[in-house]
Amino acid sequence: MCLCVGKFCKDGIDAMTERFRTNRQRKKKDQQPTGLLVAGGFGLLTGINSTAMAGNRNHFTPPAAIGPELLGLVGIVCLLIAIILFVLTVYYRRKSHAALRISEQRYRNLVEANSDWIWETDHRGVYTYVSPQVKAILGYEPDDLIGKTPFDIMPPEEAERVRCQFEKYVEQKESFQHLKNIAYHIDGHEILLETNGIPILDKKGNLSGYRGIDRNIEVRHRIERQLKESQAKLSSIIQSSPMGILTYELMPDGRLVLTGTNQAAEEILGIDVLPLTGLTIEEAFPGLAESELPQRYRSICQEGGNFHGNNYEYQDAHIDGFYEFDAFQTSPGKMAVLFSDVAERMETQRSLELTQFAMDHLSEAAFWMDSEANFFYVNKAACAALNYSKEELLTMSVPDIDPDFPASVWPEHWKQMRLEKTARFESHHRTRQGRVFPVEITANFITYDDTEYICAFARDMTEQKQAESALLESQRSTSILLGNLPGTAYRCPNEPDWPMDFISEGCLPMTGYSSEDFINHRVEWNDLIVPEDQSIVWEKIQQAVANRESYQLQYRIHCRDGSEKWLWERGCGVFDDKGNIRFLEGFIADETERIHAIEALRESEAKHRLLFTAANDAIFIMDELCFLDCNPQAASLYGCNTIDELLQKSPVDFSPEYQEDGRLSAEKAKEVIDLVAGGKPQRFPWVHCKLNGELFYAEVSLNR
Repeated sequence: MCLCVGKFCKDGIDAMTERFRTNRQRKKKDQQPTGLLVAGGFGLLTGINSTAMAGNRNHFTPPAAIGPELLGLVGIVCLLIAIILFVLTVYYRRKSHAALRISEQRYRNLVEANSDWIWETDHRGVYTYVSPQVKAILGYEPDDLIGKTPFDIMPPEEAERVRCQFEKYVEQKESFQHLKNIAYHIDGHEILLETNGIPILDKKGNLSGYRGIDRNIEVRHRIERQLKESQAKLSSIIQSSPMGILTYELMPDGRLVLTGTNQAAEEILGIDVLPLTGLTIEEAFPGLAESELPQRYRSICQEGGNFHGNNYEYQDAHIDGFYEFDAFQTSPGKMAVLFSDVAERMETQRSLELTQFAMDHLSEAAFWMDSEANFFYVNKAACAALNYSKEELLTMSVPDIDPDFPASVWPEHWKQMRLEKTARFESHHRTRQGRVFPVEITANFITYDDTEYICAFARDMTEQKQAESALLESQRSTSILLGNLPGTAYRCPNEPDWPMDFISEGCLPMTGYSSEDFINHRVEWNDLIVPEDQSIVWEKIQQAVANRESYQLQYRIHCRDGSEKWLWERGCGVFDDKGNIRFLEGFIADETERIHAIEALRESEAKHRLLFTAANDAIFIMDELCFLDCNPQAASLYGCNTIDELLQKSPVDFSPEYQEDGRLSAEKAKEVIDLVAGGKPQRFPWVHCKLNGELFYAEVSLNR
């Protein structure tokens, strides 16, 4: 809003308004961040692992987010289940006939398939550009966020925390990377983002805004956290278990090697078992050399299954005792043996209580049911997931909570479980409120004390399904993005001529040369660079490679038709395991129109500033709250020595408490400003107050 005090010059104001309108249109056009689409398209700002791009120059192979650690986790889960069953068998002094085989689970590779969204803000942090990928991440259309700040879509406390960090970067005009923050999805749930940004500086070094990208790291962060928590919990349970545990691995040459133990094993056996790790089973426990156990253990490693021994006598030079044990496969080629001293059954009773506690507090829902599908045990996680109390669930059956298992199909399912003993499948659970959500069921058929049961664990798959859906959408968006980027992606050796190993089709409209021209080396990229810029490009890239940093360049080229263009380039080096540079990868965009537009805008702004400063009337620019700018005549009118004395103050600060009509100045000013904000210009008399307290009258013209 522009405030004129003193003589109102209609013609001058109309001309100035037209200039403001023209400038805003040019700024809006200039704020299309064609160069920033580089990072979203080729992953240069996203932190893509270089080896994930090294295999195929035309194909993006996502880095495996889950690998051997997950297999180890599943093996530990198997081990925990075996511990529970073994303690139960010790408690009831009955040999368990359960066959507890749990197949290994593999998660779908969770990758960041370039689901980043790109943005640009002004110096206040207000979005001036948002790429379409924001819809896949937060559900907003780009236009929904234009004119807002990142803090407008954050929880209040998060907004305050991030704002403090952002203001520090703004103050120092610094870039920032890996800034984790929480934003609201359009449907209200929270999304964890990772933000990277770089400052936009004009030629004088003044900050005009930021450009950057946001990445959804919710799934990755959650899986990593859950993985660590599960590993820590299971490791703690294993190490604190009163049962002895020995782990073995079958080597390719047939040797069965002792690989691990726990503290309870050493206490039960009365020896230091750790020095025995790395030895074969016959070397570590020579008393087994002539028995059938080593061969049985090898069979378990190879084929799975389990083996139970009761009151087994073992003797060698250091160990003498009777033991009860269970041996089972934890993963192909690996196994574990759980054992206890038969003489310590009272200690085993305490172990049962501890194991029951662990079962009650498992993070996954656990159910025990009989042949009629009635529940006779549920843990706390099951109650929380379904929003029933334990007492309520124990009066219910499977059909009451699983719409995929009506009473009519249960008998056939029971027969199938009796045959297969174990199963893993997807189903659905229904809460007290009627909400149905997907679950993965791991079920085991168990016979104990001549009674048959099913023990089942249910894992909520809602987040996984959402992640899979987001991955598919991300892959679709990436494909569309790569096909529509206004520029070209490339890969080339770090050589002076920049010979291209790969360059996308965007090079043709940019240079006049096709990708085949570059890949077949009919023309090299350095041939196009203006001679004065060639050394600058080389030196900046070499400096970035030496520092293992990404680089960003602006330079000129001569196109095939002889025209000259300005290009913006961003890239980075890809290194091998020894730190040697393998090649460069990056993205190049045409900056010609933007640079020309910026030059025209600067010229226009200079003319506007001259008119603004030289005007005879006092002129203010303000928002709904305070003055943002004014000319020298305005400062003089209010008795201020400098313009800064007026800025960030409101019209009420320079008004008496009441106007001549008896109304409060603050109330009347708000009414007038609201009318102007609604598109209704106002002209009115006003009593003003100078800095020294002197009152004076002036006519005010207020318009948008």
